[in-house]
Amino acid sequence: MQEFLNIIRQLFSGKRTIDNRIKYQTISGMIGLVHLIYASAFFALRVNILFIYNMLAVIFYMIVAYLFGRSKKLRALFISAYIEIMFHSIIATTLIGWDFGFMIYTITMLPLAFYISYTTPAETRSAKIPSFISLMTFIAYFVTLIFVRNNPPLLGIDLPESGTTLLYYFNTLMAFSYVWIISVLFTVEVAYMQHNLESENTSLEKLANFDPLTKLLNRRSMNTHLKEALEKAIEQDETFSIIMTDIDNFKHVNDTYGHAAGDEVLVKISDILVNSVREEDIVCRWGGEEMLILIKADNKVAYSAAERIRQDVEDAVTTVDGKKIKVTMTLGISGYKKGDNIRSMVQKADICLYKGKNSGKNQVVMA
Repeated sequence: MQEFLNIIRQLFSGKRTIDNRIKYQTISGMIGLVHLIYASAFFALRVNILFIYNMLAVIFYMIVAYLFGRSKKLRALFISAYIEIMFHSIIATTLIGWDFGFMIYTITMLPLAFYISYTTPAETRSAKIPSFISLMTFIAYFVTLIFVRNNPPLLGIDLPESGTTLLYYFNTLMAFSYVWIISVLFTVEVAYMQHNLESENTSLEKLANFDPLTKLLNRRSMNTHLKEALEKAIEQDETFSIIMTDIDNFKHVNDTYGHAAGDEVLVKISDILVNSVREEDIVCRWGGEEMLILIKADNKVAYSAAERIRQDVEDAVTTVDGKKIKVTMTLGISGYKKGDNIRSMVQKADICLYKGKNSGKNQVVMA
């Protein structure tokens, strides 16, 4: 029971969908079962023509259910079922009268037609067929209504009023049940498509905003955060700092151990940077082996973070194919000062970085 409830929750949350073939086989089986009930009723009432018709309909839906499990021509099978339901509703109404409620089924064809069209592959999806079916249903309904209102039933049934009412209630219940089932299926379909769309949007957002190797923000995304930090510094008198980092002698790592090993080093260093700053600070891959860190505090806090990063990188070991690789890192810091913009701060951090590179590497230089 718990597993069944989990499946229901997954269906309505969009994490799961119902296979089209199982879905349409079940619907065909339900319609066939209703026809079997009608066959039994008309046999008891000795309405032979409707008994024979409904028995043939049962066989038809058994075949349709079988074909739904093997054929991809769902639209053609639906049109066949539509013609059968319309024909049955019209012939039963004209033979025994309007009061039994057989024409109610024709109304259920409208939402079902659009649902079938909606669930077909996108390249064949079209509103033309369900729109045409809706028009034909409308015409058939009112032509039949006019005919039976002006002509007596072609067959007389010796049935008490309670029996007529019972059959009308049954037909009404079945019609509402079909519409309810279609609505539930449509809800499940929409939830599933919405869930997939949200997942795809999340994936696209990651591709657009994050570096695929290091999983850090990319330069484009970091520029957005830098602009926000600058606006707060100007409007709310907040401060921030930038740390520009560069792995020392990284080309030597690639040349000696290969680019795959270089990638492993980049991933290792990225993890160190993320774990060495506060949750509110932001790390990005600026380009190549350069990383840029936005510290939402003054340059003293930034210097402490940079020194901690430098030491952690120096202590770290990356093991690739049994080979231990150690690297160091040089860092340049630029704190916000009135009149600064993002370009000038990045330039100052770059200048500090290359001062450190030219004076021995593995150090922190602050503007």
